Amino acid sequence: MEYVKQPREMSMDGDLGLNWKKFKARFEIYIKATGINNKGTEENRIACLLHCMGEDAQEIFETFELSEQKKESYKEVVKAFEDYFVPKSNPSVERHKFNTRIQRPGENFDTFLGELKKLAANCEFAQMKDELIKDRIV
Repeated sequence: MEYVKQPREMSMDGDLGLNWKKFKARFEIYIKATGINNKGTEENRIACLLHCMGEDAQEIFETFELSEQKKESYKEVVKAFEDYFVPKSNPSVERHKFNTRIQRPGENFDTFLGELKKLAANCEFAQMKDELIKDRIV
C-alpha cells in the first residue's frame, strides 16, 4: 500500500473512554495497513501513536510515571493510556443500565439491539450474555 491516511487525532471532548477505544481501533488498523506493526520498532510504534493522537495526548503521556523500560514498550504505553482514559466500571451499575434500557419511541430494532449489546459488554455476564440480551428483548 503506497499511501494510507493516518487516523484523525483523538478527540479530547466528551466520553474519553469511548474516544480512546475508537481511536485505538483506527490506529491499530493504520499500523497494520502501513506495515509499521510488522516492520517498525517499538520506538517507531510509540512515536507514531503519540504523533497520531495529537499534542494533548503527548502532554498526557509526559505525566505518566513509567520507568524508562516501560516508556520504550508499545504495549506498556498503550496500557498507560488505557488506564488513563477508560474508567473502571462497576458491574452492578452497568447491569442496572442494561436492565433499565428500553426501546425508545421511533428507535428501530437493530439500533436497540446494538445498544443492548454495547451495554452488556460491561456487565460481566460471561456465557449468559446472549441469553440475557434475548430476555431483555422478549
